[in-house]
Amino acid sequence: MGLPTEEECKFIELTITHIEDEIIALHLKKALLCRRLNASRARTKVLPPEILTKIFEDVGGRWKKNRRVGGVCFYWRQVLMAFPPFWTCISLNCAAETAPNLLRLHLQNTRGAPLSIELVSQGYYDDPPATDISDILSSVDCSSRIRVLNIHTVNPHIWRCLMLCTKIGSNFPKLEELVLSFL
Repeated sequence: MGLPTEEECKFIELTITHIEDEIIALHLKKALLCRRLNASRARTKVLPPEILTKIFEDVGGRWKKNRRVGGVCFYWRQVLMAFPPFWTCISLNCAAETAPNLLRLHLQNTRGAPLSIELVSQGYYDDPPATDISDILSSVDCSSRIRVLNIHTVNPHIWRCLMLCTKIGSNFPKLEELVLSFL
């Protein structure tokens, strides 16, 4: 048996790629079937959404950092995604570049409900944050929905951004509580 020709090598590579694609498709199919099986066996599915939302209300703290209840089963996650009060408390790390996208996700799921937003700036005193607060708040027009705004920072850049936000005419008609603190 001699060395494979260039044509044979291409055929083998294509076959390997095809097999890898089939394996991925089979994994996806298996995951779907497992989800169906788990959903059909889930004792938690017998709870109506009204009861589950009461459970979710009890689970959530002020800033609702514990979102693990959505991992109980697919049904619970569906109910949680459709439950606006669970999304009204938002805690954002200003140093994270994903902060504006996380805020948008929460805003989509709140469906117009008043918001409680906590902004935390971590990092060194003189480092500008990855995402300015003004960028976060102006990326989505949510100032008219903010009921509680809680800002923890030691970074002077963030205080400057906040002052800029107030100067450009941001309107906070529903604001009931404002907490500004140094960490």
